[in-house]
Amino acid sequence: MVKEFRDVCKAGAVSQAYNDLASRHRARYHNIEVLGVKSIPNHEVRRLNVAQFHPHNLSFPLLQRRVKAPRKDRVIFVKKNSKRAVVA
Repeated sequence: MVKEFRDVCKAGAVSQAYNDLASRHRARYHNIEVLGVKSIPNHEVRRLNVAQFHPHNLSFPLLQRRVKAPRKDRVIFVKKNSKRAVVA
């Protein structure tokens, strides 16, 4: 069985393979034997779900752009001002 996964590292692709086989076939990791892992160029990809990310003009929309509050407004603990006089 040949599986194709897209990931930034080989270990991530192997993890995806384990999760895929566990979800589709209820196979546990100790019952799965991985014979080899290799990187393939874009023109050799056969699976459509992997090839859909190959176009050079691919872009993803920013659905919700959240503006972060300034650093001074993100303070959690603020020292209270005390009006007591310090007597030494």
